[in-house]
Amino acid sequence: MGRPSDPNESTCLVILAIGLTTSIIAALMHAAYVRLTSPRSYFLGLLIIELLMLVAATVLILVVSLQVDPIEWLVGVVLSLSLTMVYLLCFVGVAHDSPTLALINTILDFGTDGMPVEKITEFIERHPFVAARLNAMHDAGFIKSDGGRIVLGAKTAGLLQLALRYKRFSDSARTSG
Repeated sequence: MGRPSDPNESTCLVILAIGLTTSIIAALMHAAYVRLTSPRSYFLGLLIIELLMLVAATVLILVVSLQVDPIEWLVGVVLSLSLTMVYLLCFVGVAHDSPTLALINTILDFGTDGMPVEKITEFIERHPFVAARLNAMHDAGFIKSDGGRIVLGAKTAGLLQLALRYKRFSDSARTSG
């Protein structure tokens, strides 16, 4: 299966193959990496993963003896780094400024008893836009008021139980071989 007859089409395919493949695989690997490491290493981890993906793509090109013009390779690398930067910007927004995640994590920090209502004011002051999201989460059943405390609702508790069961299953599968 050779290269397409149109040189422009061939160039675009090489650039897309390098750029999309490496950035998508890097994002997927980073998603797994985030689950295993501390928040302080998220960004460095993504950089290392992206560079490893680019090295792997380059080695694959050399091993398979594909005829890739250095300019095609360079544009593919720029595309990959650009897409990875977009992923990083989205990741930062979700991981660090998502009102929903911030609220759920804070409620979880208070344990099974839930978060005292008095602490909500402090939380809202530290996290802009939370008040609107708090009302929406309450209306949707993700959180509820229970005797002066805010606790996770049935929907959130169910999702967390599912995630914990999956984690236990993954851990047991890993230890048993």
